[in-house]
Amino acid sequence: MRNKIIVFLSIVFFAGVLVSLPLASQEERHDHPADREEISDNHATPHGTAAEPHDDHDGRVDQEEDTHAEPVDKSDGEAEHEEEELLLTDEQKKEIGIATAPASSGKLHSELTLTGELMLNEDAVAHIVPRVSGVAVQVDFTFGDTVKKGDVLAVLESAELGKSISEYMVSRKIYERKRKLYEEKIAGQNDYLEALNRFEQVTADLYMKLGKEKYLQAARMFESRYLPATDEQAHPQPLADSLAFVERTTRYEITAPISGTIIEKHLTRGEKVGEDVSVFTIADLSTVWVDLQVPTRDISSIQQGMSVAIESQDGLKTEGKVAAISPVVDAETRTATARIAVENHRGDWMPGSFVTGSIRVSDENLPLVIPRNAVQGFEGKEIVFLADDHGFRHVPVVSGRHDRDNVEILSGLQVGRRIVTKGAFELKAILQTNDMDSHAGHGH
Repeated sequence: MRNKIIVFLSIVFFAGVLVSLPLASQEERHDHPADREEISDNHATPHGTAAEPHDDHDGRVDQEEDTHAEPVDKSDGEAEHEEEELLLTDEQKKEIGIATAPASSGKLHSELTLTGELMLNEDAVAHIVPRVSGVAVQVDFTFGDTVKKGDVLAVLESAELGKSISEYMVSRKIYERKRKLYEEKIAGQNDYLEALNRFEQVTADLYMKLGKEKYLQAARMFESRYLPATDEQAHPQPLADSLAFVERTTRYEITAPISGTIIEKHLTRGEKVGEDVSVFTIADLSTVWVDLQVPTRDISSIQQGMSVAIESQDGLKTEGKVAAISPVVDAETRTATARIAVENHRGDWMPGSFVTGSIRVSDENLPLVIPRNAVQGFEGKEIVFLADDHGFRHVPVVSGRHDRDNVEILSGLQVGRRIVTKGAFELKAILQTNDMDSHAGHGH
């Protein structure tokens, strides 16, 4: 019985072995095709073509192809960043206004920037006040008009002036008669001196009202009327002549004492004015003042004769020199005033406008300095355009310190390279247009 059991177990064991063999063979056939396919991809390229680089299990890329790349010359410091050239015709360059120059060392100016205001040149302003009271019968100029020295601005009819001229003529006539009698020993000295004293008082009053030139005209008018060459020529004047004489003596002309522009007018036809009213203000605007406010901490840095760059709020620029510095500090603002005289022949600088002034207080020499407008912003970086015989291409740069006109270049550009100093903004616009066209061409 025992032998039968052993035989039965042996049969079951061998049967299990025979069944397992086909299953293992089938599993092996399912596992190995992928391996064979991978081997085929790596080693069986047609015509002996080299295999493409692939990632290994560490995620690193096969660098065999890079080791055979041609070396790049980076001796200029910016060669690895140079982009495609922009090619322009001579006509396009002229239209844009391209200017180039070699990059070189230079100076940066340490500047003190101050705020200020444009002021009238007070030495070239005239306030016109009539010397006599009267009524305006003629007004020929108005606010904003340009006048020349001697132009008649307005005419007053003045009873006060007529009275003063009449008194002058009477007193002079009496004086001339007394003098003649005194010289002939007919009149006493006291009568002569009294007439002389009265004549001098009236003359002084008329002179103050008319001024030297008009006073001399009145004196000549008296001589022609009351002092004939001979006694036979003396005779009463016709009524028409007398009326004309009265008209001349009561007419007071207001004339321009300087050439300039009327900036104030306070007179209309028919208006009565006194001797204490300014009827016109004329300013010569060919020069104006710039008054800059200087904080007390900076006063010691400024001296007369220093150059100042002036810029208005609307972008006008000019230069001048410090003409004067106030000797006192304003009690409210705690600032002193630095005054600069500015030429203004075209009238661009309007008094009352606010400006900024940059005063150069020191200079520093640096290895590489170029104009500020040569550096442009493009795609989040600063660029400079290089120029050669063929065209223009841009390179990225790193800038440092700067002043109003120039900027220091720290890297990306070498001394001696020819760069675009004018027209860089226009080249950047062309570059941006080309870039947009390139992206548009790849749209789907």
